Amino acid sequence: MNKTAVTVICSVAGTLAAVLSYQHFQQPASTVQSQPDELLQRMERLEQAITVFADMRAAAPPAPQVLVAARPPEPLKPEEAKKLADQREAGIRAGTAVVDQVVNNGSLTQEDGIALAIATAKLDGADRAKVYAKLSMAINEGRVRPESDALSF
Repeated sequence: MNKTAVTVICSVAGTLAAVLSYQHFQQPASTVQSQPDELLQRMERLEQAITVFADMRAAAPPAPQVLVAARPPEPLKPEEAKKLADQREAGIRAGTAVVDQVVNNGSLTQEDGIALAIATAKLDGADRAKVYAKLSMAINEGRVRPESDALSF
């Protein structure tokens, strides 16, 4: 547990202790004496919590991790670069075709959502976002009505 979390927990425990003791002094004497067991149980739980938090804070911090410098990626061969570019273009075309079909139909079904996910599975975030942006624009303009379970994100 990091220091910030332990500090927050200890602060909450300290605040709770202050509130409980304030409540104790604000109650009439008859009420306080009629519920001594409950107050004692609360104070015992509070003491236990403070002890646990203090133990957690005193525990040794985790050993720092050694960072290893990453090697820069090796440049792609021209045929590998062309293959990746072709795959990217094919994914964009397939995703755009699904979106165009959905727009033409005017509704987005669960099957359409699955087909779109499959078509854009190999795209990076920016390319996938472009395809989904076109679908989002059609939905926002009212040209496409999605079913409630059509998209699962």
